[in-house]
This record gives sequence, C-alpha cells and structure tokens, in this order.
Amino acid sequence: MVNRKGQNSKEGYGHVSLKLGGADFLANEPDIDLNKEESILDFLTVTLGTYGYYGKNGTANSNDPKNTYFRVGVDSELLYKIFRLRMLGNYGEDDNVTPSKLNSWTTVISKAGTVEAEVTILLNLIGAARFEYLQQEGSSSNFTNTFIRRYVGTMAYAPLENFKLALEYKYSMPSRGSIDRVGTLGATFSF
Repeated sequence: MVNRKGQNSKEGYGHVSLKLGGADFLANEPDIDLNKEESILDFLTVTLGTYGYYGKNGTANSNDPKNTYFRVGVDSELLYKIFRLRMLGNYGEDDNVTPSKLNSWTTVISKAGTVEAEVTILLNLIGAARFEYLQQEGSSSNFTNTFIRRYVGTMAYAPLENFKLALEYKYSMPSRGSIDRVGTLGATFSF
C-alpha cells in the first residue's frame, strides 16, 4: 500500500513470481548430481509473474476531478544455457486522463506487449532482438487513438562484471507520423 503525499486515498501494488529451476530468488544454486545423465531440465529455468496496481491522481486534496487508474500484467522468462526469451503483457485503464481539464472525462484503455530474445554469443558478447507494441484507445473525440510498433536490435560487450558497452538500433512505426529510426551507443559502469 502507498500513501502518496497530498492524496487522501491509498494506492495498492502487488507482484507474485514463481521460479522453476536454476538459482532461486536468493541466488542459491540447485544441487547437481554428477552421477546421472545430463537432462534438459538441468539447464532450464522458467520464471512466471503477475502484477497489478491501482491508484488515483489529480490535484492534491481538492474537489477537482481525479483520474482513477489500474494496471494488470504478466511477465515470463525462459532461460536455457545461452538463450533467454522474455514475454510481457499489460492491460490498463484510466477513467480521466486529463483531470486538470474540467468536464473532459476521457477514458483511455492501454494494451502493451513485449517479446525479447537474447543469446550470449561469446563469454562477454550478448546479442538481443526485441519487439514492443503499445495501443491506446480513448472514449472521446478529443483523444487520438494510437499504436506504436517498435523493433529493437542490441549488441552488448561486457569485458568486466561492472562495465558494459552497448550498441542499439530502434525502428519505430507509429500509427500517425513518420517512421522513427534511432541508433545509440552507450557505456554502463557500476560500482
């Protein structure tokens, strides 16, 4: 539960995950029996999760209109040796996306999905491809329904545990406007 400053109502968030195989959420590795034959299950890890949250935003502690919103979603990951597959889905609704505008009351339904495949090519070279989809539909004529499809390719090199270089290319296809192409090169250092 969250009690946001200036709000009279509480907001809630919850997440539940189940992990099968591999290290547990506390990083404890499973026992390995070297006397038995190798099995596909020795290298397979599946993680499934679901989440939801509910809240209200708008001008704090006033009689102005508020926006009540919720989001629910699922996330999953399949890991096998050097391959990783992630799939995410989300559904949400806002009952008043513009609470600062009196008498606007536009309800918006959002749907999103992501699929990402990743492979460790060498010990410290990782390639990934991702597809993202976002769709927003409004209930009034003053909201423009939109959707975006995005294709992302990434190549990352991590010579050290705490340092990574990444080259990424994003190709976005919005429902309105022109196609967007962006390339980035980034370095991450953590300590």
